[in-house]
Amino acid sequence: RDRQRIMHHHHHHGRRSEAREHRQANRDLRHGNIVGAMVHEARAEQIHHNRVQHQHNAAVRDLMHGNVIGAMVHESRASAMSHHHHPHMPPVVIQPPVVMQQPPVVMQRPPVVMQPA
Repeated sequence: RDRQRIMHHHHHHGRRSEAREHRQANRDLRHGNIVGAMVHEARAEQIHHNRVQHQHNAAVRDLMHGNVIGAMVHESRASAMSHHHHPHMPPVVIQPPVVMQQPPVVMQRPPVVMQPA
């Protein structure tokens, strides 16, 4: 039972320290300390990844013990976490500009057939 409590505590701590790193990153940015902000953001990302990983591991452990429902719960938690982003931190998703997704207009015209002279 002790191990369970420690595991839970660790998990809880992760979310708090992740939020703390985000706050420090914001503070650094306000002071113009871009490198510091990047370091804190990277740390927050790492903490976040570890928390998601922790849920995945719990899911695997449940599966090995034949606890399918527990595994599903942990797995859904892990995926919910990996999609979760702080409202003030927009997710960094590099999407191509809309223009790139459409073929150029020129390509849509049929080729001009050369009439024999």
